[in-house]
Amino acid sequence: MKLTKAQKGWILFDCGNSAYYLIINTAIFPILFENVVHNGTTVFGSSIRSSEALFQLTISLSYAFIVLLSPILSGIADYSNNKKFFMRMFTTIGAIACFSLYFFDAQHIELGLFGAALAMIGFSGSLVFYNAYLPEIATREEQDKISALGFSAGYAGSTLLLIAIIAVAALCEEHELQVYAFGFIAVGLWWLGFAQYTFRHLPKDEVLKVSLTKALGHGIDELKKVWEQIKKNSVLKKFIATYFFISMGVQTLILIAPLFALHNLKLKTADLIVIILLMQAMGIIGAWGTARLSASKGNFNALFFPLIIFSVICFAVLFIRDANSFYVLGALMGLSMGGVQALARSTYSKLLPETHDHASFFSFYDIAEKVAITLGTLLTGFIAYATNGASQYGIVSLSLLFLTAVILLKFTQIEAQKNGRPI
Repeated sequence: MKLTKAQKGWILFDCGNSAYYLIINTAIFPILFENVVHNGTTVFGSSIRSSEALFQLTISLSYAFIVLLSPILSGIADYSNNKKFFMRMFTTIGAIACFSLYFFDAQHIELGLFGAALAMIGFSGSLVFYNAYLPEIATREEQDKISALGFSAGYAGSTLLLIAIIAVAALCEEHELQVYAFGFIAVGLWWLGFAQYTFRHLPKDEVLKVSLTKALGHGIDELKKVWEQIKKNSVLKKFIATYFFISMGVQTLILIAPLFALHNLKLKTADLIVIILLMQAMGIIGAWGTARLSASKGNFNALFFPLIIFSVICFAVLFIRDANSFYVLGALMGLSMGGVQALARSTYSKLLPETHDHASFFSFYDIAEKVAITLGTLLTGFIAYATNGASQYGIVSLSLLFLTAVILLKFTQIEAQKNGRPI
């Protein structure tokens, strides 16, 4: 399949913004965070004993904010046909927030938490509009492959940047943490750099000149209409419920696994980085494997396998005692992660009715994910706080979420077959 410039631009955006998610959310920032806050700290006058609890509660607050903001913005974007403006705005906010993390240290805990939260808001906000372009740049038959290409490019590009940062840190061993701090700046530049190609080649918006008040009111009305359409579409409604539990499990696990490894397993920084790189490589295989499996067995059938593997991973955490065992779990987690993320996005895109309001529909997809992450990290953060950092119990609880997702996915598949939409 020959890619258009719009498709290449869409794919390369994943290459840029995934560097934030891998390097700051998953790899480098958790390492610096644990180094600074491992014995607890005081934040806004409150004493926090567990670094894991503080990290997860910060994530919860960030996603709670984006849950409130994104549906309004996506409705406005659809009405004014200005998705690219909002996508650019959130990308810029996220990149600047990455720059601010350079100053994170024991004397600037609140600044670091604010920067991490703002970067997460920029990342999440940009994805609302980024995902909404998928039905516009790819046919229904192309969407599985394009979605998989996006995630694969994201895994590959972010891995290259992480390897470069690690290589420089190894050469400057005495200043390793300082190199990691400069890595935050590199992530912001990387993200902005790839985004410029994306913004240049995505379809141009024929922007309607409307007042903000009028756009806001109409945007909220459009979201109500979209919700009414979703309620009437039994397959789409069931899939959103399924995706809620998928996201609650997958995204929460990705966010809390690094601190679990550092704090509970006492993994060395080098071991954690290697495991994360292994996960990235397996993620590429998983994205392509499930795309090929969906072509022969259908999207729903292809989604069952990674969800079952995730449920096993979460339960197996109880028996993990060393780095070698975590390597195995990391490989399985990466394989399943790549498959679930790419296929869930394209499956949802295929289930959408004929419409131009893609941003509004994808805002519900995004809301489901963000509410799920908010509740998932609140759950595991509370468990970490209550057990003074014994977060393995929080991870085990996620296995129930994956099993629930499997059951809901089966109901969705049955409903799709009844309605003549067996994808």
